[in-house]
Amino acid sequence: MAGARFLSELGTKAAFAALVLRVTELTTSATVLSIVLTATVIADAAVTPIAGIVGDLFNRRAVMIASDLAAAVLYLALGFMQDLWLLAVVAAMATAVESFYFPASGAAVPNLFDKASLGVVNATFSQARTAGAISGPLVAALLTTQFGAGPVFWLNAVTFAVSAFLVSGVSGEFMASSLTRSGTESSNRSDGHVRGFLRILHEHPIVPTFIALWFTIQLGTGALWVALPKLAAELGSPSTAYATLLTASTIGSFLGAFAAARVLALTIPAKLLIGALIAEAALLLGAGSAAVLVIAVGAMVGFRAAESASGAASYTIFQSVTEDDVRARASAWVDTATIAAFGIGVALAGPLVDAVGPRYAFATASVCVTGGVGFAWRMTRQVRGLGPMETCAT
Repeated sequence: MAGARFLSELGTKAAFAALVLRVTELTTSATVLSIVLTATVIADAAVTPIAGIVGDLFNRRAVMIASDLAAAVLYLALGFMQDLWLLAVVAAMATAVESFYFPASGAAVPNLFDKASLGVVNATFSQARTAGAISGPLVAALLTTQFGAGPVFWLNAVTFAVSAFLVSGVSGEFMASSLTRSGTESSNRSDGHVRGFLRILHEHPIVPTFIALWFTIQLGTGALWVALPKLAAELGSPSTAYATLLTASTIGSFLGAFAAARVLALTIPAKLLIGALIAEAALLLGAGSAAVLVIAVGAMVGFRAAESASGAASYTIFQSVTEDDVRARASAWVDTATIAAFGIGVALAGPLVDAVGPRYAFATASVCVTGGVGFAWRMTRQVRGLGPMETCAT
């Protein structure tokens, strides 16, 4: 499954870069580009709750494969499109069908591996996704320079098809436990509608806490995408400094995932989570107050490394204590909230950066992450003494 995630992430990141390039070929309007990209975000946010319900009601392997194959078909079609608005519609559709993959995948993972090894598994998956995220834009740049954006979309279609093939060969149980019990199915199957989706927030207190944790963090860190190029302009040549900071961020993400795979084999995820969040808050302040580029680069490497570690630790806790029958829907709640927080953070960052500069955006992000420490501490209190967590912590 790590290979499938690497390929999916590589293709998706390459296709995103190709989409931006194709739109800029068809129009010079930044507003139109913003509309097209916003449409994909809206499609993702709108479909994710439905994807969570589907992931709990049907065979998760089948959902993942169907998502991959549908995405392959749509990205194949994107490579031939020259009409701007048709391109936007199909791109949004492709994003929507992709959204069905991760709630089902995340819900299936605890059934495929021992809970004691979930931390290492999540960190390994994070490494695979980060490696794909690094490779995707590089592949897109090489292909678009030589052949244009079309072949990048076709490459993405191939990666989704290969991912579907790899998932089909993974051994293990992908069905929710309520659907594999002999004779009857759990009442959770009948809760697949909106009322059942909402009930999860009441019946599983860790879900609202986890949502609050990542909503708070993403609200702050989403602003960095707006603040980072402005900070780069203050520290040197805008293009060179920005590229350097982005590269540092990517390296940090990979190093963090690599380190987390080893740390989680030795310590309790809750300790890593809280420690990593504290480090994130401090390093954001360091990056935002840096007087020279090299200090900002070092701080961004450290921040992204701690961010990867906190992500692996928090999802290990979440997967360990969330019941199998509702895990995909719970994951969908978190994903939807995270997407919304990221969008709000990006939207608010523009006026903030224009008004007071990028350094205050970094300070605001640090405050948000610090607030996340409180939710992380609450989450560790909620899961203390629960059976699944005990096996995870040993």
